[in-house]
Amino acid sequence: MVFLHGNGVMIEDMLISRVFDQTSRSYRAIAFDRPGFGHSERPRGHSWTAAAQAALFPKAFALLGIDRPIVVGHS
Repeated sequence: MVFLHGNGVMIEDMLISRVFDQTSRSYRAIAFDRPGFGHSERPRGHSWTAAAQAALFPKAFALLGIDRPIVVGHS
């Protein structure tokens, strides 16, 4: 289960609500920090549109061995 936070919320919202903890009991749970929208710094010199950010996920999924992600978004 892959959790994605929106622009106005952060990963902490998923942790505080315990949805992440509850999910991790039955699934491999992973929370991504979108570039520049949480704890990570926003890389400069690149337009971070929704499409540009979405393009990062297949690469990350491949690196993590995630073949069929269930994606949960929150904004």
